[in-house]
Amino acid sequence: MNTIISVFIVLFIFALVIKLEAMNHKARAEERPKLNKRSKRMETSRNSKIDKSLYFFLFALTVDLMIVLFAIKGYYFIPVKSTGDILPLLLTVIAFYMLARARNLGKFWVILVTVLLVLFLVMKISLLKTPYASVSSPSGKETVIIGHRDATLGETNHFYTFYRKTAVPGVMKKMNQGTLNIMTRGTLEGDLEVLGVDNAKWIDGELVIFSSAYAETRLELN
Repeated sequence: MNTIISVFIVLFIFALVIKLEAMNHKARAEERPKLNKRSKRMETSRNSKIDKSLYFFLFALTVDLMIVLFAIKGYYFIPVKSTGDILPLLLTVIAFYMLARARNLGKFWVILVTVLLVLFLVMKISLLKTPYASVSSPSGKETVIIGHRDATLGETNHFYTFYRKTAVPGVMKKMNQGTLNIMTRGTLEGDLEVLGVDNAKWIDGELVIFSSAYAETRLELN
């Protein structure tokens, strides 16, 4: 759901910029015949700054698109996954502010985008953040990244998502289709102890088995 909201906000900003670009282009076309030589030089310099801000904005959108396409295929950038959607969203909003300043966009649009951003960040902060832990095999050849969190309502539900580092630095691939759920009651052990990280059995290149008094979890590594 958070990713959908992030994509919606990014698309809204993109549509807003395209609309305002069209309005500004029309206004400049109407004013161009009235410009003298000095004004034309100033206009050329201003357009150069606008182009740079526009290129940066398009770069930010390209990054957002890459993140979405990678996620569809089950691949994630480790720095982005650890911060959720906040990092790419902030990049897009910074690019928007740079373009808004270069284009002298109306305060209403800047305030509107700022309000949307603040509301989204408040929502992100209010939700439970998923911590991540890296677990390596004794040989060091295999590394599994575990996203874990828990929710208590009578009994405690422990949720796990597993990722494996890829050959591309900073990129990891999701290993399990859904989210693993282990239920406990009255335990003081943390998520990783409930999973059985300390009792893991590794067969490099094939699988890892996490075992505890609560569950046994097998992960295929190939």
